[in-house]
Amino acid sequence: LPNIAASGMFYPNLYFEDVYTGGASYVLTGSGDFMTVKGSLFVGDTGLAVTVSNNNTFSTPMKVLKNVSVGENSTYRIALTPIGKGIEVGGNIKNDGTFDINQTSSGLLRLNGNVTQTISGIGVFDIWNMELDKTAQSLVILDTNIEVKNQLSFSGGIINTQTNILNVSNGDPISAIIGFEIPNDSGVYSDDNYVIGKLRRSIGIPNNIYTFPVGDTVSKMGYNPARLTIRNIPPGFPYATGEFIPQWPGTIMTYRTLDCGGSLKFIEYKGFA
Repeated sequence: LPNIAASGMFYPNLYFEDVYTGGASYVLTGSGDFMTVKGSLFVGDTGLAVTVSNNNTFSTPMKVLKNVSVGENSTYRIALTPIGKGIEVGGNIKNDGTFDINQTSSGLLRLNGNVTQTISGIGVFDIWNMELDKTAQSLVILDTNIEVKNQLSFSGGIINTQTNILNVSNGDPISAIIGFEIPNDSGVYSDDNYVIGKLRRSIGIPNNIYTFPVGDTVSKMGYNPARLTIRNIPPGFPYATGEFIPQWPGTIMTYRTLDCGGSLKFIEYKGFA
C-alpha cells in the first residue's frame, strides 16, 4: 500500500483519489509527531472507492484545519495495526462513505473550530470518542444521526442536533458524558457545553443518576439540564432520550413523560423501570 508521511508533516490541501478502477488504498504513517492539513482533506470525492488508513500513533491526533470530505464508497479510518490516534477537525465533516474513528475500542474525533461546524452525509459514522474543544457557545450542527460509542466530552461548544439524534451508547452514568455543568438549585449556568435537541443515553447501571446536559439556544432559555434516577434495569439495551422543550410540548403519552418539578423537559425511555 502507498505510505504517506504523517509525522510532523504539513500539507495545504490533501487529496486521495483514484481516477482509474477504484479500490486504491493509502496509509498515513508515523509515531514521532502529528501531521497537519492546513486546508481540507478529501477522500474519494470522484466517486471511485478510496481507503485512507491513519496509523500515526502519536498522542496528538492528526489535524485538519478546514473540512473533511469522504466520498461515496470511500473510507477514512484509523488503522488497526498500529492503531491510529484519531483526527481533529476545524471545519465541516461531510461523509457519504465510511468515517471510522473506532478500532478495538480506541479513537478520537475532536471538533475545535472557532465558528459553526456541520456534520453531514448519508454514509456510515463509527465514532469511539468525540470531544468538543471549541470557542465557548460556538455550534456543531448535526445534519445526520450520530452515535458516540464510548465518551462524549465537552471542553467548549454546543451541539445542535436539529431533527436528528445524538446517541451515546456507553451505559456508564459518569464516564459516558463529561465536561458539562452539574445541575444546581440556582439554575445559573454559563450556557455552554450541552446539547440542543435530542440526546439519547444508554442506561446500563441501576440505582444511579443519569444527567442529560440539554438546553435551548443561548439567546433564549440556554442550558437546562435534566437528571433521571434509574432504579431497575431489565435485560436488553435500554436507553433514554432527553430534550429540553422551551414551551408547552402538548400531549405526550403518559409512559413517556417525566415530572421535573414543573419544568418543561421530557424523557423518552425504553426498556427500564
